[in-house]
Amino acid sequence: MDERGYVRLVLERGCQFCDNPRIRKVYWPFQFRSCQACLIQNIRSESTIIEHYGFPKELLECLPYFYRASGFEVEKIYYYKNIRELFSEYESILDTNKPIWIKQKQRDCELFMEDVIAREDAESEELNLKRQEREELIQSRALIIEQNINQMRNEKDHEGVQYQKKYLKECPSYLKARIQPRPFTHRSWKILKGKMKREYTDIVRRYRLQQEWMEAKARGFPRR
Repeated sequence: MDERGYVRLVLERGCQFCDNPRIRKVYWPFQFRSCQACLIQNIRSESTIIEHYGFPKELLECLPYFYRASGFEVEKIYYYKNIRELFSEYESILDTNKPIWIKQKQRDCELFMEDVIAREDAESEELNLKRQEREELIQSRALIIEQNINQMRNEKDHEGVQYQKKYLKECPSYLKARIQPRPFTHRSWKILKGKMKREYTDIVRRYRLQQEWMEAKARGFPRR
């Protein structure tokens, strides 16, 4: 696969077996994107290949793989299509040339796996960077919202009572808004503030009813 193919593999979406449009996971040893269901259909473990297919173990060293946990063990996983193609090519080689052919294939696989590791490391680094940027954006957003809420405490609700921070922080819209990984603008605050005002009224009413119920319970409920 050339560099353009690698770029398309990363930037495009969709399982390359069932066309599930949301899949972005790339399995670098096999050079495809796949959903979990299709992956399972197209892979075989090392033990299965040797025990059930009678595949020569030395040929497995010619194939790219990844590791997968299975119970308390970790096993190598191979792409079934690669197995078939390699074995077909192996069968076409003269017996006298097979040892040299195998050595060359093993060396090619080693070089390929070095490239796989490099690409997986680069992908991991990119994901870590995106995760860090996302966390920083959320923290920045939460800080701006907190500053706006502190200013909102100086305002009064529809009953003429100053907003209380403990009730403002229970508003569902606030809880949702503070963890979204998007920039927080003046317009964002205007929309959020309107939602919080409506929710605030319900929250205060709920606490007031709870308080009245507790007070009535403390006095003893009137007998019927």
